[in-house]
Amino acid sequence: MREIEMVKARQDLEELVDKYATESDRNNQDYYVNVFTEDCHVRVYFNNQIGMEFTNVQDMIKAYKSFGAAKESFHING
Repeated sequence: MREIEMVKARQDLEELVDKYATESDRNNQDYYVNVFTEDCHVRVYFNNQIGMEFTNVQDMIKAYKSFGAAKESFHING
């Protein structure tokens, strides 16, 4: 891959992560269809143990919505 293509790919990935964090902070889980593939595989860990596992984006969205809106949320990407 040429250097310019690597820079563009890195910028695209950074933008994707930033949009995910912003929409998560807004409690907009419906946005996740723009971030994850339909057949995504997501594991959420609590204390080094799998607490939740999803194999598609719709189940993940449904589960996240069931938690209710967060009183406060702030993602830091770095």
